[in-house]
Amino acid sequence: MPVVSIGMPVRNEEKFIGRALDSLLSQTFRDFELIIIDSASTDRTGEICREYEKKDKRIKYYRHDVNTSPTAAGRDLVLMASGNYFMFACGDDWWAPEFIQTLVRELEDHREAGLAMTALHRCDEDGRHLDSMNFAADDKKNPNNMNYLEMMTEAATNVGVNNMRWVFLLLGLFRTNILKLIMAVPVPELPAPDRLLLCHVSLATPIRYVSEFLFEKTIHPDPLAVRHAHNEYANIINTDRFGYTRTWLAIEPYLWSSTAIPDYRKCLISMAAEVFMKTNWPLLYRKKNTRPVKSCDISGGLNNDEIKTDIEAIKCLVKNGDIPRAHVLASAVALKYPDNPDVLNLLAAQKYCLGQAKFAARIFETVLDEHPDNSNAFNGLAVLSWTEGNKKDAIEFGKKAVESDGNNIDAIYNLAKMLADTGNLETSSSYLHSIIQLAPDRIDALKLLCFIKIRTGRENEADDILEILKNKTSGDKEVKQLQEMFVCLKN
Repeated sequence: MPVVSIGMPVRNEEKFIGRALDSLLSQTFRDFELIIIDSASTDRTGEICREYEKKDKRIKYYRHDVNTSPTAAGRDLVLMASGNYFMFACGDDWWAPEFIQTLVRELEDHREAGLAMTALHRCDEDGRHLDSMNFAADDKKNPNNMNYLEMMTEAATNVGVNNMRWVFLLLGLFRTNILKLIMAVPVPELPAPDRLLLCHVSLATPIRYVSEFLFEKTIHPDPLAVRHAHNEYANIINTDRFGYTRTWLAIEPYLWSSTAIPDYRKCLISMAAEVFMKTNWPLLYRKKNTRPVKSCDISGGLNNDEIKTDIEAIKCLVKNGDIPRAHVLASAVALKYPDNPDVLNLLAAQKYCLGQAKFAARIFETVLDEHPDNSNAFNGLAVLSWTEGNKKDAIEFGKKAVESDGNNIDAIYNLAKMLADTGNLETSSSYLHSIIQLAPDRIDALKLLCFIKIRTGRENEADDILEILKNKTSGDKEVKQLQEMFVCLKN
């Protein structure tokens, strides 16, 4: 069994593949296997790989008749690996002869780490030098000096100091057992899958870094999705204006599914999603004249049975007090329907319940960008503003919520409650009467209306409401308090 497994996904790399294979076969560390998966190349890539396979028994070449995405091919390569260590190798890159040996030694010297990488140069397709990336240039940003929280934050951001691209760390050497545990959860087929994977790795294992320049990365004018021409993935990248929104919403369900991340670190997962959101905000809802791929039609409201079922499941979890699970499920549903305002409003509500008020506000604002008259989003902002002490803004948002939908009982009640708390009892009473007309059994509205009637000295009306409450409730402490207040009023 080899010590190192090298996994190389290729497609139409005839211009570069020979150079890449030569540099790998020239490694001073000789005990490795090189597994190549060809995603239905239409040029001479397969022919060249077979020639090398005949010359060196360490090479194993496999061809897919159908073009698969680089993400799927990468997962297959990891599952096929038999070595103690594993590295991804692109068919257009170059490695110094001592690259593998240096990283094997680094991981053997640091048993706690699951990934090691070197400094690198970037060049264009013609081999011209573009720039160099040495993460050790800044001690604070050196992976050797960073904890998993700092590393995860940089992974979600990706672009570091001096335009450093953190995802290139993934082209280093992994411990295979750790990587297989990580890859057991498929990386979503979405924009920026490498950043999702690096967030996963960052929370699962420490990363080591060697400041020697032993790797050269080829940069192309066209992105990977275009060069691989994998239709579904290319559509998500190029035509789905919600593509990066899907990535953002996928972060939490993807990472929560991991068995490689210790449970005590999973509390940081929501932070990864927030960092990704903040650093990619312009991309999350791109203004293009394109419809999102696999999106649902919301023009007629919630007429999709699957969405209804998902939303009811989330509401059931909330009712039972299981907010963390409701939050994870809401994130997963929002991933499927990122353009559905009802789903996004539910997700924002769970964020608020988990203490992520700013994050929740961003989601509500995003809904209003796409749906300016969405009553639930205005209502959500009203509650958030009230909680933060911005009573004037809260009431304004509340009024907009009611104006947008006069049948939104929750919005009407929240506005009535805020008005009552600020002393506007008559206006509050008017809104509460409208609730009773729409929902006669709304107990909280009846209680608040009864309280206002007692405070304003309307004895007969208060007495009538109390009778209704006594018939509809049993042993309710608030109703008993209202009865005591009413007795004081009569006396």
